[in-house]
Amino acid sequence: GMMYVAVPAVIDSTTAGVVRVALPLTAVENQLQAVRGRILIAALLLLSLTSLLSLGVSERIARPLRWMERGALRFSRGDFEYSIPVSRAAELASLAESMNKMAADLDARMRTITQQRAEQEAVLASMVEGVIAVGSDERVIIMNQAAADMLGTDVGNVRGVAPVDREAQADLCLLYTSDAADE
Repeated sequence: GMMYVAVPAVIDSTTAGVVRVALPLTAVENQLQAVRGRILIAALLLLSLTSLLSLGVSERIARPLRWMERGALRFSRGDFEYSIPVSRAAELASLAESMNKMAADLDARMRTITQQRAEQEAVLASMVEGVIAVGSDERVIIMNQAAADMLGTDVGNVRGVAPVDREAQADLCLLYTSDAADE
């Protein structure tokens, strides 16, 4: 088939004739196919470029999140010396700095608690008087060696696990009262 285009030929405002052009449809189809091919190639290149760009952006976001995940895991294991690398993205940098500050604060608190516990144990161990502290659940939370010796038990067997029954409390009160009366 052919494709025809006809245009009137106008000279001095008068139609002098008609100009008619014919082109085989295969030539038109070939041109359309070439344009479609170029559009497809451009679309594939654009898709590849946006995919690479998206991959780069997602990696830039994901890397600091992996650092924070790794840091949180190390903090949960008690490794407060670890420092999360600070990202260039403002929000992620702020989060990393906050987590690093939290780790430093926790490390300082844990060291303070450990030191206080060591001091408390040293004081209790140096006392000749028997000391037993009972929690609200009526379980022994602290007992020094002098108290364990008086009761004929071992500190490790009693601390934190042994329930204190009312009868034992009464015996301890009598023991305390009789020792205070002897003095």
